[in-house]
Amino acid sequence: MLLAHKVSTVSHSKSPPSWADNQVHYEPLGLVAALVSWNYSFHNLISPILAALFAGNTIVVKCSEQVAWSSTWYIGGIKACLRACGMDEEIVQLVICLPDLAETVTKHELVRHITCEFTIIREA
Repeated sequence: MLLAHKVSTVSHSKSPPSWADNQVHYEPLGLVAALVSWNYSFHNLISPILAALFAGNTIVVKCSEQVAWSSTWYIGGIKACLRACGMDEEIVQLVICLPDLAETVTKHELVRHITCEFTIIREA
């Protein structure tokens, strides 16, 4: 019932959505970095990679050390897709390190933009 109500409300709306006046500007930055968390490791890894590549950038992803194996495996698949499309697989790189060394990536002079995704766990 609730879903039907939401669909009905959305489908009968006469005003344009709030994002209708937004614009997207294609402006490649070069090398971008992403610091991604451990939960939802595939989603957290691939989302910034897709965004970077579609924007015309290269990317270095620093994954959580807790998902080193799966992230390495996913990156292998991403690089295989790049090769299959005739692209240079080196445009996507993975860095696996402990958090205290991540600053090496974030402060590198070639990094033009950083995106971060963190999970905070609070103990009760």
